Amino acid sequence: MSAEELFRRIRRSEPTIGRATVFRVLERLVDAGVARRLERDGHVSAYVACRPSHHHHLSCTRCGSVEDIDEAYVRPIGERLAGDLGFEVDDARLDFYGRCARCADIRPRSPDLGVEADDALGRPSLNTSLALD
Repeated sequence: MSAEELFRRIRRSEPTIGRATVFRVLERLVDAGVARRLERDGHVSAYVACRPSHHHHLSCTRCGSVEDIDEAYVRPIGERLAGDLGFEVDDARLDFYGRCARCADIRPRSPDLGVEADDALGRPSLNTSLALD
């Protein structure tokens, strides 16, 4: 959600809140590590709540969904940089932009189970079909 979208939403119930207050609070949340700023089309910043552990994001450019991905996906890049170039990574913030599995209309296969997965993280889907009469 962009700061402007959040401002408009809050303004409905709190008409005296200022736009600058919303922007300041969002930046403080980013500084505290509980929110992250992502870039949308047109260089518009969007903000997502984050869990405290170090992680990265998959950001869908079609539907706007954001998924956390574990550091384990990115750690090999840092290890390769150290081995190949002697570069010691202190911190990395990596966001991937593209289409989520739903928007891309694909179902990734789970590498461990060899079954269709329900999401872009490879988690297997459960058969939860309901018969509606």
